[in-house]
Amino acid sequence: MTYVKFVDVLKGRPYAAGHYKIPEVPGVYIYGLLLDVKSASGKMEQKFCPTAVGESNKLNTRLDKQKYKLYKSGGKGVKELFDFSHLTYTRVMLKQNYSDMRVYDTHLNGRNKLTKLIGIMSKGRMNDLIYFQDFNFFNHKLGLPTIAKKDNKNHIEAISELRKISSGYSNLFADTIEKTKKTYEDRFYFVLALEEQANDFKNKRDRENIESNAKFALQEKNIFTTEKHRKNVPKISIDLSEIENILIDL
Repeated sequence: MTYVKFVDVLKGRPYAAGHYKIPEVPGVYIYGLLLDVKSASGKMEQKFCPTAVGESNKLNTRLDKQKYKLYKSGGKGVKELFDFSHLTYTRVMLKQNYSDMRVYDTHLNGRNKLTKLIGIMSKGRMNDLIYFQDFNFFNHKLGLPTIAKKDNKNHIEAISELRKISSGYSNLFADTIEKTKKTYEDRFYFVLALEEQANDFKNKRDRENIESNAKFALQEKNIFTTEKHRKNVPKISIDLSEIENILIDL
């Protein structure tokens, strides 16, 4: 397998509004958000802003149940969240998001995540990271004492705890998380590489090779995603031509 094309199955409509049924087949996905982005001339455009690349032998289960329903409002997800709380974006804003996502992906996909994260934040970085599962992330941001190690709270539990602290900063954090989850609910978007392209996606290692190559192809466009990936993989040509017009250009 040396060539894989990603297909724009949603055709420019977010998942919540597109009435697209994700097939329960093996495949590779790129998901993120369809955002309103201002062009240099001030014109508003809808652009697909990827946040993760992944693979699964059951795409519907992974994308709908394990991603969308956990990211959306009320979803008890535990994955990191970056600030996508705004109604409109400029490319400058998105470049900052992707800069923080690049740092996260580079340094925080191993052990001792919180220690590394606090060290990075102490240098004034990662301001667009608004949720991390260990609540000590928030306590560090709020200047509060460290609590029990591995005190992990999902998105909803974290919002509740931040509301209980009830400071201006903690409520702002809670507001931003809620608004970001609402963005995921309304603007969740994905493109797929599917078996119907005559490729065999049943082998997990093959899917992981595609996943890594797709991640690298996005990085060449200054789009950085935060899912783990394999690093030393065979070269595969990733065709993004079908999503070129909708993909964010940075």
